[in-house]
Amino acid sequence: MISILELVRIMHSLLFDMAVIDTIQRISAYANLIFCFVKIINLILCELIDRYDFSI
Repeated sequence: MISILELVRIMHSLLFDMAVIDTIQRISAYANLIFCFVKIINLILCELIDRYDFSI
């Protein structure tokens, strides 16, 4: 039979794992957002360079 202490330890480790997974998902979501933002800026810059043809 599982003691209450072991049960608490298992629950704590599960909650910790879920918190880690949640943090990783948030980080990846922010990274995805930043990536999309950079892509949009890149597209705008490419359009501007194509339109005004800056001679460098």
